[in-house]
Amino acid sequence: MFPFSFLTENSGLGVTEILPAPTASFSVVQVNELEAPEHFIQPESFVLTVGAAFRERAGDLPTYIQHLAGQGAVAIGFGISDVYDEIPQQVLDAARAHNLGLYEVSRPVPFSRIISAVYEEQQRRSTAEQQQRAYAQQQLLRSQENLTRTAISGDIKAVTNEVAEALEARVAISDPNGRVVAEQVSRRFNAMKKTYSSSYKISSDTQRPYTVDVISTRVITGEDRSLIRHYAGLAATLLSRPTQLRRAHNQLNSFALRLQLGIKGDEAIYADTVDAPVDVDGFVRPIVIATQSRRAMNTVLETLDRQAHKRDQLLHALHLTETAFLLVVRPEVIVRNVLDDLGEHASRVRIAAGSPVVLAGLTPEHVDQLEARTRTLRPGDVSYTNDSTLPWLHEPAVTQALAARREEIFGRLASHDAAHGTDLEKTLGVYLRHSAQLANTADALGVHRHTVRTRIEKIQNLCEISLDNPAHFSEAYLAMTAFDG
Repeated sequence: MFPFSFLTENSGLGVTEILPAPTASFSVVQVNELEAPEHFIQPESFVLTVGAAFRERAGDLPTYIQHLAGQGAVAIGFGISDVYDEIPQQVLDAARAHNLGLYEVSRPVPFSRIISAVYEEQQRRSTAEQQQRAYAQQQLLRSQENLTRTAISGDIKAVTNEVAEALEARVAISDPNGRVVAEQVSRRFNAMKKTYSSSYKISSDTQRPYTVDVISTRVITGEDRSLIRHYAGLAATLLSRPTQLRRAHNQLNSFALRLQLGIKGDEAIYADTVDAPVDVDGFVRPIVIATQSRRAMNTVLETLDRQAHKRDQLLHALHLTETAFLLVVRPEVIVRNVLDDLGEHASRVRIAAGSPVVLAGLTPEHVDQLEARTRTLRPGDVSYTNDSTLPWLHEPAVTQALAARREEIFGRLASHDAAHGTDLEKTLGVYLRHSAQLANTADALGVHRHTVRTRIEKIQNLCEISLDNPAHFSEAYLAMTAFDG
């Protein structure tokens, strides 16, 4: 809608009010000189005419005015011209009778000037409104981002204060029993001014909703309501304590009680409850990393944690001393992966990497050996388990022989698995790691012991080896593990 005041206040348009319109604005301005305009008049229109169809027939003008009113026109702009040098009395009387606004358009002003002026002003106002909406949306997005960033801390009061300042309001959130959980008041809130309010319900674990109440000294816009809904969603998340977070807290409480009471059990507590980095067979790779100072260790841990976060993984690390820590990773993670994660810090740390081991078999003694080995290294050095126990494994001739034997055994099994859909390569690996114990191997694979026995017999036939022979067993084990790390 467009205000009539724009026309009357613009002297260049020559529009003078004779009778006020029933509404303060119109939707469209149009010119009409037809005697029967019924099908051409738009609703809420401002009709410009000089009465050309009624030259010397002023007595017929009331019927024309009636037709305009019947089609929804709200006002007439009657132009002074050679047809009529003043507004006929019949037009004035008919406009008053049909509750139409009447405006005089002076002789020098062409109707096209009025139409152009209205169009240009409409475009200007439309552009300004679009810019205002775009700015409001940008402000909303910025406020939502600030709220989300604040919510990361988990502090419901901080989030409530953030939204209160953004809305210049008093914001309170109440639990299902009416108890105020958090309430914050903006520094710009003035209770003496006229206020506007809004309420919002959010779900809770009790099936009874929390309530968000907002009282602001400014009109609550659509963008404000969107921000309130965003706040309500964040508040619901913080107040309900996500299931995953509650599970982690419960696990920590359980561990604390076990430590306090000195309770130990045979079950693999860590592997089952903390998303431990184990493979399907229950193996992990222990790595001890030593740094030059406590500050350097914190920096290294933060770096590793950032890289793990990028992969949506957790970091499993334990402080051993002020400058060294144990890192537990999945067995397929090799030291090269860790060095890549460390980036520029890799040249400043000492690393002792162990071979894959069953998590339940990872003992303090094992970790102590790795930590002791780091003390013999220089910054940037890496020591593997095999470096100290079997150094001859890295001799070129031995490496070449083991690589060939690995291909003969595991390569042959892999080809057989691909051709027949069997699982012999994995079965042999688990069997070797479990020291030829059928029961443990069966548990790790999730199959019956007789199935494992049948598979082992087939493996021995295919590879022409006897795993009951210690030499053959050791050869297969070394062929499998010599290249770990």
